[in-house]
Amino acid sequence: MGQREQLRDEILRYIPVALLLLQRLEMVLEMCCALLQLKGINVTRSDLLSPDANRRGPTLGKMLAALKDTFDFAPDFKDHLSQFVAERNWLVHHVFIESGRNGIPNEEAVQRIHTRLMFLLGDTQNITDTFLGLYRKIGRQLYEMSDRDEKQDTSLLEALGSFESLFDQKLNKMNT
Repeated sequence: MGQREQLRDEILRYIPVALLLLQRLEMVLEMCCALLQLKGINVTRSDLLSPDANRRGPTLGKMLAALKDTFDFAPDFKDHLSQFVAERNWLVHHVFIESGRNGIPNEEAVQRIHTRLMFLLGDTQNITDTFLGLYRKIGRQLYEMSDRDEKQDTSLLEALGSFESLFDQKLNKMNT
């Protein structure tokens, strides 16, 4: 098997992983938006915990735009998030178009797709970690300022723990 075929096989193995990581990021962003009740982003706690697909939140781009409008992120980070959304959209909407009409990309295209995919995998994890930290920090501060029942205030943190556990199980199955 040549290098092109090896890279192609690796791309096909990692695309589902990238999609799961992107879904995980979207869940974390939805949790941030629900906690902060951002203008224009209609996501509630019950939406997040619902198995009903019709109750899913706004797009990744809309959530990141609302978070960028809410927080005073560094301009470089804002630009990076915009580029990240473009890369995510490339993966979801265009990666197979880039592969060529017959589905067998040339060696240059395979290398380019592989490089972009590997970068997107790492970047997705880093951005998820960033917003997960933000979520936990804000959640703790809101809890400390609140008089609400502790069980109610920790429901999203518990949901995140369950989601993370399920996500890790699915990812481990894919890698075996």
